Amino acid sequence: MNKENNYKTLLIEAKVLIYKDVDDIANMANISRLIMEHFPNHWIGFYRVQADKLILGPFQGPIACTSINFGKGVCGAAWQTRIETWFELPVDLESLARRRRVLCNCQVGSNGDGSTGPL
Repeated sequence: MNKENNYKTLLIEAKVLIYKDVDDIANMANISRLIMEHFPNHWIGFYRVQADKLILGPFQGPIACTSINFGKGVCGAAWQTRIETWFELPVDLESLARRRRVLCNCQVGSNGDGSTGPL
């Protein structure tokens, strides 16, 4: 299946999995697993904004930072500039990761948020 069809299938399946009468965290847990099944990656998951930090939510992958300060790491930088997807990053992800590294997982040298880049 090509990437475009994989995204279309993912969206259809995600709509079936999301329940309005269920806690958001439970829905995020299922969605993170669904994304991992469609686009196997090192880390897939959610961070939630709470006050001035990103707090770890449901995810699939190795241990991740439990909180990330505003502007720190790749996710903190994306939050600071209001970027919602990796595809909107105005700079090279590797360069940004090197400049804003926050060590969360010493085995992989995480780029500050446990992720490895775009799907």
